[in-house]
Amino acid sequence: MDIRRRLLKRVDELAPAVLEVSRFIHAHPELGFEEKACSAFLRGKLAALGFRVERPLKSLPTAFVASSGAARPAVGFVSEYDALPEIGHG
Repeated sequence: MDIRRRLLKRVDELAPAVLEVSRFIHAHPELGFEEKACSAFLRGKLAALGFRVERPLKSLPTAFVASSGAARPAVGFVSEYDALPEIGHG
């Protein structure tokens, strides 16, 4: 199977988990540097998917790094999901 098909297959496999994460973050808005519930939820979800989760990252208790440990082609993902009170999130 070529890499494009493998990637699309994996996206389809992960879609339910991604939607669950999206819904959790939407239902639990947290201000910047206070994302305790969402950070814990994401760490648990990633660990359940087989990722090694390391935290805290530097001096940020809600920051973490998740890695698969595989030496194959990889995708990096950076996410900001803090609530913004100026637009009604907090």
